[in-house]
Amino acid sequence: MRRQAVIPFLLLMAWSSPARADCTLDLIVVVEGFNGAEGQAGVAVFDAADGFPLDADKARTKATGAIVDGTATLSFPGLPAGTYAVAAMHDKDLDGKLDRNWVGKPTEGYAVSNNAKAGRFSAPSFEDARFEARCGEQIVRLRVGY
Repeated sequence: MRRQAVIPFLLLMAWSSPARADCTLDLIVVVEGFNGAEGQAGVAVFDAADGFPLDADKARTKATGAIVDGTATLSFPGLPAGTYAVAAMHDKDLDGKLDRNWVGKPTEGYAVSNNAKAGRFSAPSFEDARFEARCGEQIVRLRVGY
């Protein structure tokens, strides 16, 4: 009988430990390969497929940053550990969106996590770009394509 009482107690202690409660992710996104410093880098961090990669308003969080020597580094502190996918763009004209031509092909540089590739007539998928992020600091590197 004692063993039956101890097991639920141990499980309760594991679930309520301070280490679990304080477990956060500091995600650092390094985007490389920009072909100029004009405009800015835009990065969106998605925790679900809805909106990925083009609708940054549906991202969990997003930010913009300066491009210096072909690279932009943006930080996203305090995220919960979990599954994410990252999309980045070179917003040359500062309009806050990825510009595309009449057939939908991007005319500004972009990148997604895992270097996921776009389909012939579709954007890269969340499934191909997703990664597991654990507690602590994690750096994700992306390379812009034009």
